Amino acid sequence: ENAPALRIALAEAAGRLGAQGAAPLLTTQLQSDTSFNVRVASLRALQALKVSNMEEIMKIAVADSNAEVRRAALGILPSLTMSDEAKVQSLVAVIRGGAVNDQQAGFEVLGTLKSAEAEKALAAFFEELVVGGAGKVAPAVQLDLVDAMQANGSPALTAKLDSYRTSKSADSLALAFRDALLQGGSVNRGRETFVENPAAQCTRCHTV
Repeated sequence: ENAPALRIALAEAAGRLGAQGAAPLLTTQLQSDTSFNVRVASLRALQALKVSNMEEIMKIAVADSNAEVRRAALGILPSLTMSDEAKVQSLVAVIRGGAVNDQQAGFEVLGTLKSAEAEKALAAFFEELVVGGAGKVAPAVQLDLVDAMQANGSPALTAKLDSYRTSKSADSLALAFRDALLQGGSVNRGRETFVENPAAQCTRCHTV
C-alpha cells in the first residue's frame, strides 16, 4: 500500500537531484501509473529535469483522465521553455475537449500568456461566442473567456469587448453577459474568496 508513496518520493528526488536517467521511467509513470498522485509527481519531476520532449509530455498530461493531473499540467505550462505556439495549442486542446472546470482553467492560463498566439486564440473563441453555431462557447465558460481577454490586456481584445457591450446596449460587461452570470463558476474559488479574501470580508457577516 506504500508503493505509490514510494514512487512519489522517488519522482520528487529525481527532479530535485536532476537525475536525467530517470526521465524514461518518469514518462512511463505519467502515461500509465494507476495513482494520479504519482502521475502528478512524475510530471513535475520531468518539468524540473527540463526534458527535451516537454511538448510531448504536456500532450500526455493535458489528456489525462484525472482532473488533478490536467490541472497540474495547466499550472506549469506558462513556465515551460516551450514555444508560445505549442503552449497555446495545448490550452486550446483542453478548452476544446475538456470538462467545464478544465475549460475554465484553460482560459485562466491562456489569459496570462501575452503572446500574439494567445491573443489570436482568445479572439477566435470570442468570435465563436458572438457568432454562435457548432463551435459556440458554452455559457458556463463565457465569463472565463471574458476574464482571460481582460487579463491579456490587448487593445484589440479590449475593443472587441467594448464593441460587444455596445451592441447589447449594456452599461457594463456584466450586464452584457447577464445570462452567463448564472452559469459556470468555481466552488473552490468561491470558497477561497469567502474565507480568505480580505477585500470581500464575507466572514464578518456570514457563516457556512
